[in-house]
Amino acid sequence: MPMKEGFISLEKTLEGIDSGAPFDLVHVTFDRTRGTGGEIKERKKWTKANFNALPEVVLRKAGIKDKRNPNHSDHRTRNIYNPATREIKKIYIRLICSFNGKSVL
Repeated sequence: MPMKEGFISLEKTLEGIDSGAPFDLVHVTFDRTRGTGGEIKERKKWTKANFNALPEVVLRKAGIKDKRNPNHSDHRTRNIYNPATREIKKIYIRLICSFNGKSVL
């Protein structure tokens, strides 16, 4: 079944994130440890975070102590990176609302 215009599947969204190309997305925050979240955040021109390609200073600033596998498939998360501000954020894939201007289904 073809996708409706203005919509994108979660599978295609993840392919877009994992491609390494810059993207725009809107997502809802969630922090299981602190019990916080629910804020809607818009991220423009971010990319997937590649810990092996990022400078150590960026990783330390983000609080990343080692480059071990974060088990994204188990936790349903991705780490994204803003090249302009050198910020790294974890997002939950089920809480992505839109990707490159299209609503995620």
